[in-house]
Amino acid sequence: MKQSFAEIFSRWEEEHSEEKKNKKSKTEETRHVSPVVSKPFSDIYSQWENIHDEKRAIEESKSFSEPEADHSPTISELRRMKVQDCLDLHEKFLEQSLELTEKFIDSSWEKGYRKIRIITGKGIHSPGGEAVLRPSVIKAVKKNRHVREYDLNPPASEGGSGAIILILKENK
Repeated sequence: MKQSFAEIFSRWEEEHSEEKKNKKSKTEETRHVSPVVSKPFSDIYSQWENIHDEKRAIEESKSFSEPEADHSPTISELRRMKVQDCLDLHEKFLEQSLELTEKFIDSSWEKGYRKIRIITGKGIHSPGGEAVLRPSVIKAVKKNRHVREYDLNPPASEGGSGAIILILKENK
């Protein structure tokens, strides 16, 4: 009878935990005696590998397609998902940035993307230190018909206050 890897691993864990319990329960006098060692994990894995064709299993798993979701992702799921595309507007002028922003949002929506990022920068290099690009891009984002939600201050890992995260409406 073939055992699954999980069953073999569980058995190894049980043996391993028993070994740890035995080590802890020994008194000071018996600590100098070498402990009984169960099979190392590599032996357990080798045993499983001899019974199963791992490469074939991997290829078979690749051939299965994910079942179609019956529902659209929730807004919480969309907020947690990774950004699917990004537009960096550093070094761009205002008019060019607004045009690129519109095209980027529309193109992303047409591709079926749900979460995108636009990097505007903070505007610290603008004349007088007053941001020009960011406020204009925010206005364009707010007006775009494909935008469901936007985050103007995402976590630093997603661009921080120099980026805008957009969640797009579903393209049906």
